[in-house]
Amino acid sequence: MAEPTMARPVFSTEDFRLLRAAVVEYIRAHDGEEGVEKYVNLHHRLGRFGERPPRHTPATAKSDAA
Repeated sequence: MAEPTMARPVFSTEDFRLLRAAVVEYIRAHDGEEGVEKYVNLHHRLGRFGERPPRHTPATAKSDAA
């Protein structure tokens, strides 16, 4: 019987950064909409790689545009 091969990660650290950036953009674009909390939680689960999660309140979206 052959020895099992080592498992390799499916996503690289860079992949997580890209996914996280895409989720941040979604959160900003859909700020204040129902269900955006799920994306905020996903952002948190993807890990912390420097950028803080945006707050999902309508007031923040207005201040980001200024």
